[in-house]
Amino acid sequence: VIANAPNPAGVALLKRGFADETIGAGGLLLGALAPTLVATVAFLVL
Repeated sequence: VIANAPNPAGVALLKRGFADETIGAGGLLLGALAPTLVATVAFLVL
């Protein structure tokens, strides 16, 4: 888990959705890109 304070409950829920039941930084980064871009555009436009 990449965090300052890992959340064991969150890891337990998330790891089932990943290959080999491991959570990788690359997948989390790709999953966060679209919502981050949408929020960035919203802040710049609105």
